[in-house]
Amino acid sequence: MSRRLGAVILVLAAALLGLVWSAAPQSPPLYDGLANCSGPYKYLNPPAGLGPQHRNPTSGSTVEHVKNGKFTESVVQTKQAPARAPQALIQLGDGAVNLPSGITTVRLTVRPVPPPAPISNGVLDGNVYLFRAIGNDGSSLTLDPKIGGLLQLKKTGQELSARMELYRGGKWVPQSTLSFVNACYLATDARSFGYYALIAPSHESAFLTRYLPLLIAAIIILVLVITALVAIRLSRRVPTVEEAG
Repeated sequence: MSRRLGAVILVLAAALLGLVWSAAPQSPPLYDGLANCSGPYKYLNPPAGLGPQHRNPTSGSTVEHVKNGKFTESVVQTKQAPARAPQALIQLGDGAVNLPSGITTVRLTVRPVPPPAPISNGVLDGNVYLFRAIGNDGSSLTLDPKIGGLLQLKKTGQELSARMELYRGGKWVPQSTLSFVNACYLATDARSFGYYALIAPSHESAFLTRYLPLLIAAIIILVLVITALVAIRLSRRVPTVEEAG
């Protein structure tokens, strides 16, 4: 009976390892998105050692005319050389921008900017991009949170496990981040305009994020194995005279 118990415990331990492995944090891959990743990443402030091909990132803008008092679908993205993908873009659907009365045109812009505040919860991977919508009267317009827009940022290829973050309320706030299969972009379902960036964990936090679940699983498995071995050994022990009596 104890042998069977030990076998059951070992099977449960193996199942637990698989469960912890599958539960490790990761972005769910999607089979869509921009797959053209040609060309070097261009930094506003390039890391040391990178050549001139990694400098001078571009901005982008587009003007949309309001039709029947409503915003119509649009895309704004950074300008790139032919056959090269943009480094930042947002796709907006009908009604995505809130329009006060009197607004007849909407100018959408995206541009690389210095970080509005230090990043204390990781390392900046690439540029910070500021997305805005401006009315014909110069006012800043807001994104309808019920509709939102698909915002995408190109990865630099240097990150370990970068995530999308939004600077809001004086701090960087992690966003639900989507990854694309065979593409070099990360995306989020943006609910507001503002400062967006890809932020990678520091080396220490990256190690913990990646290996802590496995370490916990290993400890649990070790405890289960020791318990099974003790149970098997006790089942084989010859009882003493006192115990037999």
